[in-house]
Amino acid sequence: MTTFGSFCSGIEAASIAFMPLGWEPAFYSEIEDFPIAVLKYRHAARDLRIGRAAGTVPLWGDMAAMRVRHLKRFGIEMPDVLIAGTPCQGFSLAGLRGSLSDARSNLALTFVRIAHAIDHVREREGKSGLIVVWENVPGVLTTGDNAFGCFLGGFVGADDPLVPPDAIWGPLPHFDDRSYNVHRTYGWQSCRWPSEGLAEGPRARAAWRVLDAQYFGLAQRRERVFAVICFRDAADPAAILFERLGLRGNSPPRREARKDIAPTIAARASGGGGLGTDSDCDGGLVTREASHCLNGGGHG
Repeated sequence: MTTFGSFCSGIEAASIAFMPLGWEPAFYSEIEDFPIAVLKYRHAARDLRIGRAAGTVPLWGDMAAMRVRHLKRFGIEMPDVLIAGTPCQGFSLAGLRGSLSDARSNLALTFVRIAHAIDHVREREGKSGLIVVWENVPGVLTTGDNAFGCFLGGFVGADDPLVPPDAIWGPLPHFDDRSYNVHRTYGWQSCRWPSEGLAEGPRARAAWRVLDAQYFGLAQRRERVFAVICFRDAADPAAILFERLGLRGNSPPRREARKDIAPTIAARASGGGGLGTDSDCDGGLVTREASHCLNGGGHG
């Protein structure tokens, strides 16, 4: 049986997706009152401060305070899959773009730490590598501090943050010489990650891809970055996240009226009653293809 641990659980969309597959939640983690109430009502979550109980899912609070020893203390097994949509306020184009200096968005790096700690325990126990799923706004790909490079480098086990192709390092524009932040004279003038890609290091492999919810049954444009990270001998992240070349691509939604579509024609033998059909409104004109069909078509 596959188990998963969920951070920043919200009302737990992950359980809606995973539990029909036969997966079972190992624990949830949430701090907001309303989502916690939903987790308790819908998903039998129970606050760990009260103690574990049969038939309930352990509910942890602040993920920044979690240590693996806490999970072991309550008899919680290390999950096979870890999932989180860490706070996006510091990355969003609609916000102040504080990025990793924003304590909320810095939880992305806390998530990296926890994932490594869980995989180390799994490795000592002789279990397969941990699989991680992470989601956030596309703005994380374009922050001035290379937040996504820090995130990727931390996961795959690099010594330094990874750097995207064509990144430009140099004097920061509009730098104020009177500022005491002299160390910020130089930085990333341009640091833009592509919308999809792969990264590999000594500890894990990662794949990321921007997906739009309008192609998955939601009636709105909602782009998000999804990253899949596989530790050690776990599955290939590219095989999980990417589609075969022959099946790739989403046909863009049609936003203009089709051209040369045959209008409807009147069913009555003669006019009367004014304009009532597309054909009437078009002056009785139809396209050549439609006319051919209406006149019998064929070659005989």
